[in-house]
Amino acid sequence: MVDYALTDKKSQFALIAQVNRGTLNTRQVKIPGIFVDCIVVAGPEYLWQTNIEVYNPAYSSEIRIPMQSIAHMEMSYWQRSHTHQSDELSGGILAARSS
Repeated sequence: MVDYALTDKKSQFALIAQVNRGTLNTRQVKIPGIFVDCIVVAGPEYLWQTNIEVYNPAYSSEIRIPMQSIAHMEMSYWQRSHTHQSDELSGGILAARSS
């Protein structure tokens, strides 16, 4: 993050930090305040972590989730098709060329 902030400063771009009102652990701040030109205090409706979830601490490794608690995802048609194609290449065409 600091590399991006330095690049923005060298290119004379403004660095805007979007924050939420509340307490913040100072060890989690990745960009030194001297690089920030403007701070925008946004409401919770603008601080989504992904397009599905507002906040999930597991994405930022703040908590650990056991692998057994994660639901198994079924493969889609395209994933099965690509897996089958890669199996054919690794066992068929590529293996015949190498021998």
